[in-house]
Amino acid sequence: MSFKLKTILLFLGISLIPYVLTMVVMGSSFRDEQFKAVTQEMNTQLRLTVERIDQHLGTLKNDMLFIAKSDYMNDMYTLDLDRRIANSLLSKKEDLGLKGDFYAYDRNRIVVASSDFSMIGKRMELELFYTVPIVSGFTNQQMGWLGVRYDIENFSRFFPNSAKRHYYIRDEHGAIRLRPSVFEESLKVSRSLANKAGITIVLEEEKAFAYRLLYKYEGWFVAMLIAGALFIAAAAYYVATTLIRPVISLSDTAKEVTLTRDYTRQVALIDRDDEIGHLSSAFNSMIRGMNRALGEI
Repeated sequence: MSFKLKTILLFLGISLIPYVLTMVVMGSSFRDEQFKAVTQEMNTQLRLTVERIDQHLGTLKNDMLFIAKSDYMNDMYTLDLDRRIANSLLSKKEDLGLKGDFYAYDRNRIVVASSDFSMIGKRMELELFYTVPIVSGFTNQQMGWLGVRYDIENFSRFFPNSAKRHYYIRDEHGAIRLRPSVFEESLKVSRSLANKAGITIVLEEEKAFAYRLLYKYEGWFVAMLIAGALFIAAAAYYVATTLIRPVISLSDTAKEVTLTRDYTRQVALIDRDDEIGHLSSAFNSMIRGMNRALGEI
């Protein structure tokens, strides 16, 4: 292996390898920070959405407690003949824009009043979202329950879905509800509702979309890494050409003079005012001096 090649490889080793390692470490650190930033942003968005839902559900439950304590709930004793309870429940349903219905049923689970008039007089067999006790204002004894059937579609109003990001619900049995589409690769964060045990809200985003800026920066990073490596390689070649070649030329000339005893050989002077130029000039002067000395013998 020539001295010039050894010099180039040495220069690359002490320059290129640390550069590549530094760039890779910096790139990995940046990538991790971007991953954390994306996840943090999604968690923040999910937290705000879940808080809105919990606030809404808390208000719904408080409204039901208020209705259950109203004086007209005593009409359950007369089977709500004038439908004051039913009309109140219907009005509340319309105010909330509720997909579902309210049901007031007695201790025998017979529906006395409901926003769904077709259910009045029937036995309550539905699975209800919330139930609160109805206590008589006369006897302070429980007359029955006020419940609400809260369809899962009600959650849709809180989900600002898009083609690349959407929410869905996972119930206590692990069933997936309200999921508009399935991404091939996605990033997910989830959070349980405080006001309804067993329901988990999941925010899902397509991975390519979530990390779109990161992928863009990664492309620039690779380009910069290659450009830097090429620059170092070019610098190594330049160093070997401008600094090492004259030394090699001087070494070859000295070797030839030693072998051939031809003291007329000269090193091609390089028009440069530095140590290499001075060394070449001194070598040539020394050879000329030796040639003159031999000629005088």
